[in-house]
Amino acid sequence: MKLIQLVSIIACVASSGFCEPDEPPPGTIASKPVEPAVTAQQLLDNALAQLPGKPIVISGDIIVRKRRGVVVRKRKFEISVNWGASPVVARYAIRDESGKDLEQLIITRKSGSAPEFKYAKGSPLKPADTPDLLETVQGSDMTWLDLTLSFLWWKNGTIKGSDEIRGFKCYMVDIPAPKDSSGQYARVRLWIGKKINVMLQAEGYDSTNKLLRRLWVRSCKKIDNTWMVKDMEVQRFPVIHRTKLHINEVSSDTQL
Repeated sequence: MKLIQLVSIIACVASSGFCEPDEPPPGTIASKPVEPAVTAQQLLDNALAQLPGKPIVISGDIIVRKRRGVVVRKRKFEISVNWGASPVVARYAIRDESGKDLEQLIITRKSGSAPEFKYAKGSPLKPADTPDLLETVQGSDMTWLDLTLSFLWWKNGTIKGSDEIRGFKCYMVDIPAPKDSSGQYARVRLWIGKKINVMLQAEGYDSTNKLLRRLWVRSCKKIDNTWMVKDMEVQRFPVIHRTKLHINEVSSDTQL
């Protein structure tokens, strides 16, 4: 979008060098049974509570790379949102390297209601049918689901155990895909930091339990005394290439 994403972090995740697509991407240690003091829904609510509560604009690059970091495609993105508003209206724009509009998705989230979508494409942008959120965006590994982090709003999750991601102890939460989803994902597994209440990794699986996509936080930076994601990676399986979501700027938006 969260993979993208785009989630406010209250502790910094150490960055590391680029990993070849045919190498195992950052993974996890063996899971351990856990007796949680919280529910899966409380963990998701806590993760959402970490999102900035003021109007912001997040801009950066979507970079598709092959072996040894060779860039094969690059797009720009911009997210304008006020997660503290009611309803929450978030605009996700994709542009080419010159800044020309390519696609735009607007999501309106009202409490107790299903999200509403408005999609446009072309330059100038023209209204069009909303695409499947699990379709990849502009030839990258990233989907609209990743860019918008929509799985953070899914319901009926279950805590499956504990794990560790880059030194952070996490709960593993499995969430079934909504009934109105396309069917590519049967479930998504999230790794949510126990102390920092932030999603650090997500994996999507099909109905046969086959891993289809992995999203993980690579690094972050401090902005206005708040840790924000700086780099996020997304990889499909089987591996063709890898996509990096790099945030260049986060600023306030007084018009939202």
